Amino acid sequence: MPNENVVLSGFSQIDKSELDMINKIVDTYIKKYEEISSFKSLKIHLKSVKKKTLHIPLNLVDIKLEIGNKQLASTADHRNLYSAINIALERLYAEATHEHELHKEKWKEFRHKVFRRSKS
Repeated sequence: MPNENVVLSGFSQIDKSELDMINKIVDTYIKKYEEISSFKSLKIHLKSVKKKTLHIPLNLVDIKLEIGNKQLASTADHRNLYSAINIALERLYAEATHEHELHKEKWKEFRHKVFRRSKS
């Protein structure tokens, strides 16, 4: 069942069984993103490039993630569509996790400074 906060573009040539697999991959990452912060939206754009030197088209994936109050973006290319999507989603997960940890650390420092002043 597709998530209404997920927009896929460029997937018109992909068959239903592949779309089902892509939705499973995306749903797995949405759950991970929700553990970090409030997931708002995910936009995935696919472009297949046929090069003369490659027998199999190269899948270019551009993903935009809105999580919490942040907008993050990632791109990946791979001959295997699932791998391209997974690579880009994993990069976004790493970046979102890093941003979340950074925000927690800054908030901790801020609270420490405020409470230290109020005790003086």
